[in-house]
Amino acid sequence: MNDFVTKLSIFLTLLAILIDKAHGAIKCYECTVYPKRQLNGTDRLCTKFDESKYFEIDCPYSTMCKKRTYRLQLINGDIQETTERGCAMQKHDYMNYVQNKWVKESSVEEPYSEGCIKDSKDESEYCHCRGNLCNAAGKIEPNYSGIDAMSVIVVFNLVKYFRCMDYL
Repeated sequence: MNDFVTKLSIFLTLLAILIDKAHGAIKCYECTVYPKRQLNGTDRLCTKFDESKYFEIDCPYSTMCKKRTYRLQLINGDIQETTERGCAMQKHDYMNYVQNKWVKESSVEEPYSEGCIKDSKDESEYCHCRGNLCNAAGKIEPNYSGIDAMSVIVVFNLVKYFRCMDYL
């Protein structure tokens, strides 16, 4: 019986870790078109984007990455296409009245679907994707492989676990 409890606790711990990884914060690439001075004096300019660690950021309030491609008309009339990358804007701040005082709270919303949409007015393209560093690609397609693989692993381990219980 003691061996059964040990195996069960190990299994549940691993399952909790897998679920946390599947639904936790992700890493995205971040770069900007317009220089904005950070506190440490660095800019992540998209003109220098090279998929290196320098452009990686943690997205604690996002479950998706974004990539926006748009066109800018220069003074001489030329059109310049450019791309911005970053965390999807999913954080929703609100005030909640708790025990006779207002408390600021946050939640992570899911307003986007995976894939790209094109704005018909200015031909900007807005893409959202799930998965670490998924916003590097030229074209973003929905990413189901990580979740599918995770599901197969979990189901396989559950079947294996229940088969072991039959022998106890």
